[in-house]
Amino acid sequence: GKLFDRMGRRPILFISLCGVAGALFLLSFNFFGRVSESSSALAILALALYLSFFSLGMGPGCWLIPSEIFTMSIRAKAISLSTFFNRLAATTMSATFLSIASTMTLSGFFFLLTFNSFLVLVFFYY
Repeated sequence: GKLFDRMGRRPILFISLCGVAGALFLLSFNFFGRVSESSSALAILALALYLSFFSLGMGPGCWLIPSEIFTMSIRAKAISLSTFFNRLAATTMSATFLSIASTMTLSGFFFLLTFNSFLVLVFFYY
C-alpha cells in the first residue's frame, strides 16, 4: 500500500505487468522444446520473478484500486461483486489449466499468458 502511495498506482502497475510478462515469456521459452536439467533452474527463476513482480503491483492492486473507485453508497456491494468475479476467474484458470496446457503445450500456454499480460498493459495505458 505504501509503495502505491509513494510511486503512484499507474507506474507500479506498469512495472508489475512488464515483469510478469517477462517472467511468463521466460517460462514459455523454458518449455519450448526439450526440458532438461538446466531448464529446471530457468523455470524456478522465472517463477520467482513472476511471484516477485506480481506481488509488487498486480497482487495488491486488484484489492486496492476497486476499494478506491466506488462511492461509499455502493462500495460494499461493488467490492463483493469484484471479489466474486476475481475468485471466479481464479477458479476457472485453475480448473482449465491442465486441459488448455495439454492442448496448446506448456510453452504455448505460457506464451498466451504473456500476450494477455501485454493486452492488460495496453488497456491500462489507454
